[in-house]
Amino acid sequence: MSGEGDKVVLGGVSLHKWFGNVHAVNNVSFTLSQGEILSIVGPNGAGKTTLLNLVSGIIKPDDGRVYVYGERGRIDITGKPPYYITFLGVGRSFQIPNIFDGLTVRDNIRFAVLAYKKRMTRFNRGYGFYEDVEEIVDNVVNIFRLEEVIDKYGSELSHGERKKLDIALSFAQSPRVLLLDEPTSGLTYSEKLEMVDLIKSLRRERNVSFIVVEHDLDVVREVSDMLMVMYDGSVLAYDKPDVVIQMSEVISAYLGGEVL
Repeated sequence: MSGEGDKVVLGGVSLHKWFGNVHAVNNVSFTLSQGEILSIVGPNGAGKTTLLNLVSGIIKPDDGRVYVYGERGRIDITGKPPYYITFLGVGRSFQIPNIFDGLTVRDNIRFAVLAYKKRMTRFNRGYGFYEDVEEIVDNVVNIFRLEEVIDKYGSELSHGERKKLDIALSFAQSPRVLLLDEPTSGLTYSEKLEMVDLIKSLRRERNVSFIVVEHDLDVVREVSDMLMVMYDGSVLAYDKPDVVIQMSEVISAYLGGEVL
């Protein structure tokens, strides 16, 4: 399902990244429409996480451009710092959840909201809380079904709970786009189903667009509008999932000769 009117919200043009002699991202281009879910698959070392890092500002491309599209038109975010890209509506989660182990779930989310609203001095002074911030925190807790662990510290959470909280922290900063890196890795079957339901509901109810790097092909089939296959830093295929999984070059290079 594409976004309304296929309105583009994010795009990359001819992106390249070298690490020494390794061409980690080789001439990769993409567009993401409003409300669309683009999944990226490929073997380890294909360049998937590096691509997310280029888009989110963690590393700078050696060539190519990244653009965000919105009310102010097209904005070039190439090489801009992550906080700048976040304020333009692009959130990011990680393979290893990036949460504060020494804070409760509520305070982790509160910290993210205050940072986004540039009110961190209130957090540092010891809880002179804003009503609007608390409303956002409560809303995020409800959406991500974190009520039962709201007073637990990050260090006390299960792996699945940590994964959810990591995504919740990005969502708390009002993104139009979420970049998810292996959101179901290490999850149980029931937790994977819950994560799939969460992604689909955020798209359906909040019109959030996603780029999802994922190894679980059942998850990819369930959530994706478009599918990109990366191999040795390059795009091997980029089309609708049902088209991509039948391509002989994909079956040969990525799937070991077995159709999905």
